Amino acid sequence: MPNTISSSARGRGPLLLFGGDGQVDWVHLLDRQWGNLQRTIAFFEWEPDGVAEIVRLVWSLGFYDNTRGHRQPYAALQAVLGRTREGSPDLRCRALLAWAIRASILDSDLPAVLEAVVVAAREALELARQLGDRQLVVIAILEQIRALQLLERHDAAIALADECLALARELANPSLLGRAHDLCATGEADVPTAQSHRLAALACFREAGNRMLECTELMLVAITGWENMKDVADGRSALENALALAVQLGSAGQMAYLWANLAISCAILDEFDPAEEYCRRNLRAVRRLGMTQGFITFDMLVMSRCVGNKGDAATAAQLAGASDAFWNGVARPTEFTLTPLELDLISRNKAGLAEVLGQAEFDRLFEAGQDLSVDKALDLALGRIPSPVS
Repeated sequence: MPNTISSSARGRGPLLLFGGDGQVDWVHLLDRQWGNLQRTIAFFEWEPDGVAEIVRLVWSLGFYDNTRGHRQPYAALQAVLGRTREGSPDLRCRALLAWAIRASILDSDLPAVLEAVVVAAREALELARQLGDRQLVVIAILEQIRALQLLERHDAAIALADECLALARELANPSLLGRAHDLCATGEADVPTAQSHRLAALACFREAGNRMLECTELMLVAITGWENMKDVADGRSALENALALAVQLGSAGQMAYLWANLAISCAILDEFDPAEEYCRRNLRAVRRLGMTQGFITFDMLVMSRCVGNKGDAATAAQLAGASDAFWNGVARPTEFTLTPLELDLISRNKAGLAEVLGQAEFDRLFEAGQDLSVDKALDLALGRIPSPVS
């Protein structure tokens, strides 16, 4: 297989970064050739002049490896990033941005990594401006905004958002404009305004033929602003559409996020059987893909509700405690926002379990659950170990 990815017919860059008519076909071709690509990356890691080839390869992958949970391209870039200072400004800029795109997703729960992303994106922005490459300028600002939002440095992120949106409009690149709208939505406290940005982003990704980002944005449109049960029911339908798109793409990472959100929506609607099935699929994916504690916060909550509904209040109380601990220990409001209905679900779950167990026993089991490791919590939720506290 050639070690480059074709550009889109419109000349807007890699299909897997910006979209295009052939994106889905390329995704499945890469799936089939992934072993060869891994060996190619490994080969260039040992070559004295292999740095440029690694950067070119990983840049061309766009978001592909993120959607699969593949960490090798990210690790390869990490290993050679320092050596890219010896190359051209264009090479250095693309290396920094390709690394930032992966770091802010695969290590989004590590503040030190996110701080490094901010530094890398700022350097890339300076280089992009020197190069006069407006497309790279927008990508550098986008990556900086995303990292700042994850670090909860909202004022700094907002200060960049308007410039980013204006520059993206000037470029007439729908994928970049969609990402700008997406990040504006993430930083927007007003729900209708945020949803307006989300719908604009979704339209941009569809125009670009960027199915990867369309899938993610459809999920975010579905869950933004849940205020009543009709919102949740409608959102569940949209999530199912997004899941169908993720299946078409074969995107394990996106499927995992969608299973988690479908599980939550079903739990809110008291549809326990599908909630548990979606949650079990997601938990197995979490273990395989190595997702973070913040990611499984919602899984623990859903499984607590489902297990409690089956009559095992003791295990349910421990899972509720695990969910609480994972939320407080890792998750960030920017990335994992609890809606009023989700807060109500948590409250109803706790109250129901306390009524069955008695408040003192519930508190004891809840505190025990807070001490569970990720692996123990996963095993308990999947029924692979007996309740560790009797």
